[in-house]
Amino acid sequence: MRQAGRYMPEYRAMRERYGFLELVHEPDAAAEVTLQPVARLGVDAAILFADILLIVEPLGVGLEFAQGEGPVIHRPVRSGGRRRRDCPRSTSTTAVPFVFEAVRARDARRSAARCR
Repeated sequence: MRQAGRYMPEYRAMRERYGFLELVHEPDAAAEVTLQPVARLGVDAAILFADILLIVEPLGVGLEFAQGEGPVIHRPVRSGGRRRRDCPRSTSTTAVPFVFEAVRARDARRSAARCR
């Protein structure tokens, strides 16, 4: 979907309202962006709008998506000692709950669309 953002006005409108991380952290917005190409192109599948780097956020690395630069990690973890000392243990559902909420929101939107 991030590639589609280069040409889809629906995506560009969402990006005017949300920064990249805001968009992935807001489950309803992420679900909407995920489903935009499905509605526009009539495809039968969609890739969840997210980013692989979201899994490092709970490590306290200061992840940012700087405009024109892409991902920036302000406080990289450079040693196992720091990870054990400073980084909380968590599961995927507690570390990135917004991703799971976006999946549920996407599924709910798809179900509602099928019922129409």
